[in-house]
Amino acid sequence: MTITGYDGTEIRGSLRWWRAPEDELAEAVFRAAYAVDDATLARQQRVVDAYTLYGDTSDWPQGGSVYPSDVGQLSKNVLAGTVDTFVAELCQGQPRAMFSTAGGTWGDGYRARRLTLAHDAWIDWADVRALSPMIVRDGAIAGLGAALVRPDEDRGETTIERIFPLHLLVDDVSAIDIEPRAIYLRRVLDKYHLAELYPEQSEQIVAQAGAPPAYTWAFALTADAVEVLEAWHLETRPTEDDDETDGRHVVCCRGVVLLDEPWRRGFPIATFRPLPPVRGWWGESMVWRAAPEQLELNKLAARIQEAMHYMSVPRTFVPPGAMQRAHLSNDIGIIVETTSPPTFMTPPAMSPDVYAREAALEDGCYRRFGISQMSATSEKPAGFSSGKALRTYRESQSRRFAVPLRAYERWHVQVAHLWAASEQDISEITTSHAVLYEQYGALQRIPWSQIRLGTDRARIRVQSASGLPTEPAARIEVLQEMVADGVMGVEDFYASLDMPDFEGRRDELVAPAERIREQLDRMLETGEYRAPEPYMDLARGLGIAARMVQRAELAGAPEEHCEAVRQWMSDAQALIERAAPPAPPGMPPGLPPGMPPEAMGQPGAPIPQLPAEMIPAPPEVVPPTGV
Repeated sequence: MTITGYDGTEIRGSLRWWRAPEDELAEAVFRAAYAVDDATLARQQRVVDAYTLYGDTSDWPQGGSVYPSDVGQLSKNVLAGTVDTFVAELCQGQPRAMFSTAGGTWGDGYRARRLTLAHDAWIDWADVRALSPMIVRDGAIAGLGAALVRPDEDRGETTIERIFPLHLLVDDVSAIDIEPRAIYLRRVLDKYHLAELYPEQSEQIVAQAGAPPAYTWAFALTADAVEVLEAWHLETRPTEDDDETDGRHVVCCRGVVLLDEPWRRGFPIATFRPLPPVRGWWGESMVWRAAPEQLELNKLAARIQEAMHYMSVPRTFVPPGAMQRAHLSNDIGIIVETTSPPTFMTPPAMSPDVYAREAALEDGCYRRFGISQMSATSEKPAGFSSGKALRTYRESQSRRFAVPLRAYERWHVQVAHLWAASEQDISEITTSHAVLYEQYGALQRIPWSQIRLGTDRARIRVQSASGLPTEPAARIEVLQEMVADGVMGVEDFYASLDMPDFEGRRDELVAPAERIREQLDRMLETGEYRAPEPYMDLARGLGIAARMVQRAELAGAPEEHCEAVRQWMSDAQALIERAAPPAPPGMPPGLPPGMPPEAMGQPGAPIPQLPAEMIPAPPEVVPPTGV
């Protein structure tokens, strides 16, 4: 097979760049990447067309050998609204990655919980929730959404960035029934910026001739742009010898190797594919599923627009010579002399069937995505005002998204795995590396060595950030039902409400219980005893402590740690009894109910006698008959 580069020159040589010597490595990587680019042009063209159907993309930068085709602007772009609605529906519930252990100790369980909290803090810091809708949108349009997660060793932190699908090169033929063994990431960067990133090769970078003609948009930004390729190849067989492994990670520009290192793990790329392909690795584009309706709708809208331009204008029919053109005016009170009244007509531009067909095509686009037009326009069915009705309607809408939702959850799991691997890489370079985590409302920093888990013990599962409805009315109704059924109290109601309007009230009500849980949690983790304080809500704390220690016993917590909680319960009970008021003296025997205390006399005094009139007469004894 003849392989040509972007500049049209023929490329010769082996494509197995991971076995190439160092002096030939850069050219070998470019040779293999150009071969993949040449073999996947058809798929790349469909991706560009899909983005063009989504919106006018005549000005956005491309990459490689493809350009936006003349699909045309859409006067009624239903696909854009459908894709945006799909993204909103899928991202409304943010999944949460939860670390757990498989066969680990009690300490491993606590490290897993701290690891989960640290990952939550990183999700907020890296603004992953703002990035995820762009990944989902890429998946719906191009069939693949991707994010690159890796360490920034200079700053000591993990970064995540979106990868535009056309910048990712994957050999579809070699990944028909298996995962790809090599992936290429191509970019165009300013060579002076690249020289600052790699100062040891700065002279060779600055001497680069520039990006190939396919990147003509880059020259509009700067004439000093160069093409950079980053390539990964997975190792075939695990080995400790760097010279024997074929796992390799290379960053290079034309003729210059910027980074070359062994690679012993998976790709640092988290991928999202809403529609898995029948065969291959690249997902199916949801836009192309609805493209037939959109293209026909676009053609029909153009015909309607032209017909309205010529037909939907007022016309006046009069006898010949009955009216002059000068009489046509919009002046108030104008007088026109005529022998017969004129006839005014505004004929319809198109047949009603045409408009019915237009509405059917628009509805067909939504149905291809499993979306109703009411969801796309943020409307609810008439009469749906209660929370239960909204929940039922929402559940029926979300069933169609079951497969994309699982793919979205898998993407979050991949991000969590890559984050943990990146933090481990940073800790091997900086032994004092620490991460942030938030618990009980306080942001803390903890050394990575205290929370890391081995790959053989760490497991990651995904759960929704909240199983409650997102609509305020439905959420409040569900919580009110749980309070009425006795499942939760008022404090738990406000804690689960998650609305800014009630945040102050929530903090006031939840703080006492969170303070107790924080103290008990530290005792179960370290075994160090901490005495209860009199100002705590100790009566409620006894119930919290009883549940926590029983759960810890089932989980195999050390006995001395559980004993610390039991001692806390005993001391809390003593404080409660000490603070209780003394019990009133008991009522002397023989006194009738309601007798005033002064009538009881002092303790030890003789019992006062009742007045004679208050003493009831003894019952009359009647002898039985026949005695």
